[in-house]
Order: sequence, then C-alpha cells, then structure tokens
Amino acid sequence: MKSGAAAPPGGSETGSREAPTIVRSRPRSVILIGLASLATAALMLAVRRGDDLDFEDWLWSAGVFVLASWLVAQAAGLLVRRAAAGHALRLDADGLHHPGWAVVPWSAIHGVRLRRLGGDRSLWHLVLHVDPDCVAPSHGGYTRWLYGPIEGLWRRRGEIEIPLIALEGEPQALFKMIERRWAASKTGAA
Repeated sequence: MKSGAAAPPGGSETGSREAPTIVRSRPRSVILIGLASLATAALMLAVRRGDDLDFEDWLWSAGVFVLASWLVAQAAGLLVRRAAAGHALRLDADGLHHPGWAVVPWSAIHGVRLRRLGGDRSLWHLVLHVDPDCVAPSHGGYTRWLYGPIEGLWRRRGEIEIPLIALEGEPQALFKMIERRWAASKTGAA
C-alpha cells in the first residue's frame, strides 16, 4: 500500500485532506494462477486427444478445459484492469475506487466489514453495506459474468463484496484503513 501519492488533475484533494492511498496488486500470484490453468488446459488437450475417448471421458476433459480457460481469462482480466488503472484499490476523499467500476462514495457507505471465505477460510472479502441506489459496480454483460466472482462485480442489493485477492498488504490492515477513512468521512476529515 502506498499513501501520499499525488491526486489526479481535477481531484478533490485539499490542504486539510489526506492524500490518496493506493493499494497495488501482487501480479506474481495472479500470473502463476493463469499459467497453471493454461498448463492444465494444455495437458488435458494433449493427454485426452484421440478417438478412444468415451462420452464420460470427453465430458470430463471438456469441463476441465473450460474451467482452466475461465481461470486464464480471470487472471488476464485482473492483470489488465489493475495495470490500466494503476491500482487494485484507491482510497481518497471521493471514496473507494476499484478498477472496472465507478467510485463508491464514502457517503453511500453505511457499514464496512471483513469476511473470510473458502474451504480453509483463507480468502478475505471486504463487504461494503451501501445505499441500494449506489451505482458501483455497474457492469453488465460478459464483464460481470466472466470477471464477477473475482472482482466483486456481482452484488446483492445494498451490498458490495470485494474479494481481497493478490493485493499488497494484509487484508486486516486494509480493512482498518478503509474503516478509518470511512469514519473520518462521516466527521468531515476525509
């Protein structure tokens, strides 16, 4: 995480406000996931090629290939969106910025919590309780369905869930920083 980066031209930084906090991505783990998935897909094609496959073997191979291809697309999309934005998350006076969707203003957030998921409970998600009318994230079409599970583009009404995958820093530290920024915005010191 990097604090104190310069505000973009036209930003709402003032002398009394905190500088934006930039949370960068850890691309190595995302690249490894993509490469492992690509290798799995290639291996499935190489091993399962031939005319002697019965229908069950063919279905199994097709399923693994589709899943591996989807993971490659997830990794590529994650890297491209984060690289294009220059951050994985950005916290500033306007709100929380996430690559791929609109800003979530601090005024639209009613609560913040951290949630653990996964079989070994090692996946952390940041859950923002927001105004139901808050537009972020607002993707439709293929972007929402292809990248939604990894980038938090699926949402229930009134709640945005952001997976904290491959980010610099610990999820608990990021949560405390977001919680502090959100609380400060309520008192007008963001």
